[in-house]
Amino acid sequence: MNTGMQDAFNLAWKLALVHRGLADENALLGSYSAERSEIGDQVLSAASRVTTMATLRNPIAQFMRNHIAGIVGSFGFVQDKIKNGLCELAINYRGQALSRENWHSGEIIHRGAGVPAGDRLPDARVVDARTGSELRLHNAIRSVNHHLLLLPGAESADGIANLAAIARQVDATYPGLIEPLFVLPSEDGGRDCSAEGTHGIRACLDIDATIHEAHHAHDATLILVRPDGYIGYRAQPATAEGLIKYLGGYLTVGGGQNSQGAGRGKTLSTSSV
Repeated sequence: MNTGMQDAFNLAWKLALVHRGLADENALLGSYSAERSEIGDQVLSAASRVTTMATLRNPIAQFMRNHIAGIVGSFGFVQDKIKNGLCELAINYRGQALSRENWHSGEIIHRGAGVPAGDRLPDARVVDARTGSELRLHNAIRSVNHHLLLLPGAESADGIANLAAIARQVDATYPGLIEPLFVLPSEDGGRDCSAEGTHGIRACLDIDATIHEAHHAHDATLILVRPDGYIGYRAQPATAEGLIKYLGGYLTVGGGQNSQGAGRGKTLSTSSV
């Protein structure tokens, strides 16, 4: 069941963009089979292992399964791993065509730092900078569009201005397809989080800086979240060039200005999720 729902959610946003004339059919729809076929193989393999364990005939092996498995399964971290495995929240698309990153620190590339491209975006508590109400990050980015998380790290007001400029440049290239969201450290509660302070971009506060820590966002960072909740691209330091190049791999430049595609999109956008 979980596999089938994820199949549908993986494919729906891709079909929607292609149907609206906003994406390259071969590049985007071709990624569906590459991403989901591997997951299907993993599910079948896991089911085979569970079946083997359940049908053990060796008395010694049965004893080990019945007694040791119960002890091991009592640990919280083991329960979390089992839960995430059964719910398929732990699957990832690392190394696939739609999972790219430009993660640098000086001359060193830290590929293992933070949450890699291809992983599901972790949820977290945030505070809406405009209303002061607490909500979940996943709820803050719930829509049919891509979302661009702008994490300034320890950057100054100039750093926020640079991130806002990147968001504007991306929107000018792919109008209406990418929704930006500033994720500001909680200690920035005293900073101007109004529309003027964030250059007209919606913002939320990262409670206890958990999001910045999870993504190792010590410097200005970009995280592009696909409509299905997976990280498609991430970059540190934050630059527009790499992100636009990544999006150019499957989106149509200026496609959002196509009136025919936009009209069809109004019909499809709700039904595609």
